[in-house]
Amino acid sequence: MAIYARNRTQFKLHGADEMTRLLQNYPSMIQRDIVNSVAARGASVIKKNTKKNIRSIGAVRLGNLHNSIETKKKKGRDGSYWIYADSHFAPHAHLVEYGTAPRKLDKPVVINLGGTFVTVTHTGSVGAQPFMRPALTEHVTEVLAAMKKRAKKGMEKHAKKMNQKYGTLSKAYRRKLAT
Repeated sequence: MAIYARNRTQFKLHGADEMTRLLQNYPSMIQRDIVNSVAARGASVIKKNTKKNIRSIGAVRLGNLHNSIETKKKKGRDGSYWIYADSHFAPHAHLVEYGTAPRKLDKPVVINLGGTFVTVTHTGSVGAQPFMRPALTEHVTEVLAAMKKRAKKGMEKHAKKMNQKYGTLSKAYRRKLAT
């Protein structure tokens, strides 16, 4: 299972040996369902904490950054999710997360400030106000607890279902058992 942030920060969660051993007793399609469910739960906890961090730094004046935080399953990868700020709604997300350095202007600009002339040679800088990285690093125990709870619930649900008579299971579930 892996959770990726768009800013290249990776947050990999490797399952405990016991959970891995228990999952091997399940058919492969059911294993995939459980792993995807567990990873989705971890991603949603990180998303919730990211939004909480955005509120705490006061970056919700318009709400674009807050509303842009998304989770998306990576295609072709079991248990892998992207957590990112959608650039259509918040193209400034990386500037808030990492801050900006002053940029030197090609030509100095003279500005009239009510009779006082000021020459501007560079843009100002903005300090970093990280919201994504702390959500990934500071809430590891909360994420792991939520994932463990979801794994236990999913494994119990499928174990109970697999104990039913084969003829009473849905066709889709029988297909999962066949793999």
